Amino acid sequence: MKRKNERYLYLLASMAAGAFLMFSGCSSTETAPADTEAEISTANTNAAETNNDQDENIEIEIIDDVSDKPYIYNNLCKVCETYADYNLQAPVETVAAELRKDTYKRMILENHTVEKTDGKVTDTIEYRIELANPSERAGQTLKAKAVFEKDGEEWKLSSREWNEWRIKNMGLCGSDWYKKADSSAIKNWFGNEVPEDAEGDLYIHFKRNIYFIGTAKQSDTEFSDVAIGTNFSGTIYFVGDEKHEVNFKCMEGVTNEDGYISFKLATDNGEESVNLGSDYSYITPIEAEAALSDEANEDAANKLTLDKIDTFNVSSESIYYGEYKKETGANNGNVSPELTWDKVEGASKYAIFMIDLDDGIYHLHWYDLVDECSVAEGAFDKSTGFTGPYPEAPHEYTIYVFALKEDTGDLGLRVDAQGIDIQTFIDTLEADKPGNIISYGEITASYEFFKVY
Repeated sequence: MKRKNERYLYLLASMAAGAFLMFSGCSSTETAPADTEAEISTANTNAAETNNDQDENIEIEIIDDVSDKPYIYNNLCKVCETYADYNLQAPVETVAAELRKDTYKRMILENHTVEKTDGKVTDTIEYRIELANPSERAGQTLKAKAVFEKDGEEWKLSSREWNEWRIKNMGLCGSDWYKKADSSAIKNWFGNEVPEDAEGDLYIHFKRNIYFIGTAKQSDTEFSDVAIGTNFSGTIYFVGDEKHEVNFKCMEGVTNEDGYISFKLATDNGEESVNLGSDYSYITPIEAEAALSDEANEDAANKLTLDKIDTFNVSSESIYYGEYKKETGANNGNVSPELTWDKVEGASKYAIFMIDLDDGIYHLHWYDLVDECSVAEGAFDKSTGFTGPYPEAPHEYTIYVFALKEDTGDLGLRVDAQGIDIQTFIDTLEADKPGNIISYGEITASYEFFKVY
């Protein structure tokens, strides 16, 4: 265990010297938590060329956490405590170089098994991936495993496959999608109803009947296009010189490692695929209502929505590598996150609002009005308007901060007892004081359930 001893000696020396070093490569909105002890930091090298005997070239930040004790390797992956440090294992730098892709938001190495049989050494690694989300509405996470084989002094990737693939369908229920189109591109849906050479705006509305979405049963679990099992319906609108509409049913879809989702929508005339996040862009229900209304709807067109509000930056020292600290959870301390944001000219109050994005009812976890441009970690608790996350599985939570011209007074919001989406929150802030919202900022991170005995 020479490598491990060297790390801890270095760590003790660093602690004695008080050298708390900032981890390089962190984004401006995600900084290391206060309980970070030290960083083993030396010159960077090409991760693919580093091996077990070149430990001095690894850049690692040790995170001291009572329950899961992870560290972050080069801001590329989180390495859990269960992923033990053995001399025989495939080195983390090689694993990260082979498995990590730009389309992953996060990668977490959870465990691995080293086996030596007849002189052949293999390392089977279990890991979790949070994919990028081009559609902005349907995040994906998957569990996978990879097998590395030792060839002489080098480790090489032998195979990899996924074991579980989850898609967050709630963001798709009742959603609307848009793109520019002409009659030739939509003929399979509308038949001859739309005149030839017509050009216009195409809108697709998914009804709230997406009762299941996820990977269909399949024997092939390699990383390629993956079939989605689903069943829902909706309406397709084409708005040119005239408005045309047709109902559709969807019976199949496909996703892939880059996070793209495609559905095959069928009407009585034919079928065509819809690629969310690439060909089609998500639009808000308010935008869709304004565009598709048979009469001029000035109220809908002029309604204040999130996309019409100026923005500012929000950061948090309680978020690291895309996750809230464990102590943020309601059952693990209920410590409200630290927040800092840009000062907004003309603002007298800032409204803080935290919701669960994955529960379908937008559960309200935090609401308060503050005067300053920051709140300290632990400044709020259950008695002052904060109840931390407590999901049974990883969920995402967004914190919004709205800069207000005037105090709104009591809005009657009930933390941990109410669901409220962002549009309703905007409407509530503006109800008695139109134009009160100046700008807003937001920050999103995951929270994983940690059980405390």
